[in-house]
Amino acid sequence: MQGLKIDESLAEAHASLGIVHLRYDWDWAAAEKQCKRAVEINAGSARSQEFYGWYLAAMGRFEEAIEKEQRALELDPISPEVNTLLGHVLYLARRHDQAVEQLHRAIELDSNYWFAHLVLGLALQQQEKLPEAIDEFQRARQEEQVSPETMGALGQAYAAAGENDKAVKVLEELEEWSKRYYVSPFHKGRIYAALGQKDEAFAWFETAYQERSFYLSWFKVEPELDPLRSDPRFESLLQRLSFPA
Repeated sequence: MQGLKIDESLAEAHASLGIVHLRYDWDWAAAEKQCKRAVEINAGSARSQEFYGWYLAAMGRFEEAIEKEQRALELDPISPEVNTLLGHVLYLARRHDQAVEQLHRAIELDSNYWFAHLVLGLALQQQEKLPEAIDEFQRARQEEQVSPETMGALGQAYAAAGENDKAVKVLEELEEWSKRYYVSPFHKGRIYAALGQKDEAFAWFETAYQERSFYLSWFKVEPELDPLRSDPRFESLLQRLSFPA
C-alpha cells in the first residue's frame, strides 16, 4: 500500500493491508503478519484490534478473535461497526444467543446500519427463528438496496423456511443484477445449498473459487455451510483454500 511506503508506522494501514490479504489474496500468513503488526504498532487502535479479530475468526481461532473484538469495543464502545463485528465473530463462533444480544446493541446505536441487520438475521436463523431472520434481511435490504450479500442471505432463508418459490425469485433477481453489478457466485451457491440442490451449490462455489470471491475467506467457519461439511466436495474445496490447521 502507498501509505506504508510513505510511513511504515501507520497501524491502520497495516490492518487494512491484512484484510486485503485475507479477503482477496487468500494469503493467510501475510494477513496475520500485517494484522499483528498493526496491533504491535498501536494496541490502542480499535480498527487494528477489530481487523485482527476478524482474521482470527476466519481461521477458526474464536477465543482469540473474541478477545480482540472485545478489546476493540472497549476502545470504541459507541461504534456501530465495532459492535457489529463483535456480533459477527460471536455468530461465527456459534455463540448465537450472545451474538443476537450484541447485534441488538449495535442496532440501538444505529438502527439504519444494514450490516448489523444482516448479521442479526444470520444469527436468528441459526436459532431457527426464520420469520424474524427474514424480517432482518428485508430490513437490511431496505437500508442497502443493492446488496447481493443481503439477497443471498434472504434467498437462503426463504429456502430454509420451505418458501422455495421465493428463493427461486431471489435467484432470478440476482441473475438480473449480475447484468449490471458484480454478484459473487457464492450467493447463488448458498441459496442452492439451502434448496437441497447440492450439485448446483458446489458448481457455484467452484465458480466462486475460480473468481477468487472474498466470501470464501469465511468458508472454513461459516455456520450456514455446516450441512455441507460431510460432502467430499466441501473438504476438497477447503483443502484447496489451504487454511492453516
